[in-house]
Amino acid sequence: MDLGTAIECVKAAFRAQAAGRTVMPAKITLDLGELGDWPHLGGSYNAMPAYVDMENLGTFAGVKWISGYEDNVRRGLPFLMSLIILNDPSTGFPLCIMDGTLITEYRTGAAAAIAAWELASKGLPRGLTASTADPSVPVSVPVKEQEGLNERECFAVTLIGAGAQGKSALRSMAALGILGDVSVVDIREDRARSLAEYVRNDLSCNATASGLDGVEAAVRRTDVIVTATTANEPLVHAEWTKPGSLVIALGSYLEVDERCVTESDAIVVDHEEQVTHRGTLVPYFKSGVLSRDRIRGEISRILAGETAGRRSPEERILAVLIGMAIEDIAVAGLVYHNALKLGVGTRYDLIS
Repeated sequence: MDLGTAIECVKAAFRAQAAGRTVMPAKITLDLGELGDWPHLGGSYNAMPAYVDMENLGTFAGVKWISGYEDNVRRGLPFLMSLIILNDPSTGFPLCIMDGTLITEYRTGAAAAIAAWELASKGLPRGLTASTADPSVPVSVPVKEQEGLNERECFAVTLIGAGAQGKSALRSMAALGILGDVSVVDIREDRARSLAEYVRNDLSCNATASGLDGVEAAVRRTDVIVTATTANEPLVHAEWTKPGSLVIALGSYLEVDERCVTESDAIVVDHEEQVTHRGTLVPYFKSGVLSRDRIRGEISRILAGETAGRRSPEERILAVLIGMAIEDIAVAGLVYHNALKLGVGTRYDLIS
């Protein structure tokens, strides 16, 4: 699975969502005290089941079980860890158990890049198409270098949160050719410097790094702001954003201030129901300053051309993408099919 394939796969899942070819309950959360409440174990879990019919790219059903423990960093463990189970949609037979951590990174970065493409670059040509003519070849979707794609505008990007998902967002934007100068901000400046060095060396973009004391200056000078953190207080303030800016909030916590929500010209989400109880918009729904009629639409319907995305160059847009199970199951399904074609993986008789 490469980034181009992951991006196209997530786009196909979005289109399936818009066409009504998905079944996806909202996330079920098991809270073990991620914000300090009883039982004070400092983590939480999400169960994320889904069915997705992507037509020529396949039909898949399954569930992702993902945990997040902030103290895992000092334990030498990843903050996020997950497993994905795929089932035969026709019989329920379990087909595969796989690690979901890397898939989570890939699909999160892909979703952010798609949002940037659709909302920060209105009217530019689309550049990814699936290539599945030979079923014996693993699915791979290279980023095209033709058809005028090198004429796309690159955007200055601030990334707040130098973790795996933030890095994936930058990599995915680079794969689409829209990543310009990058400002990396993190509560740990050493992590910001490390990621900035990666951006310079591996993505061939200018990059600077700072701690949280540099977040205001970074936001003020950039077009696209991506937040991928576990913050419990606002990191982005409305007065810092310039006309035409796009804020993409990927975290499950509070990342933008009230004015950033109430004064945005448009709010775009990945799933209208889900964002009412998870992610940066939750406290604003609870306080009553935000209602669902303020949401312009879901990114899937914008991608399908059913809802307007960016309506003018001056609009300030807030995109809240907290992640959907259809993205995970779609990408996992292609990984599973590619593994079968390549003859990799270990077979077990789970049910006899």
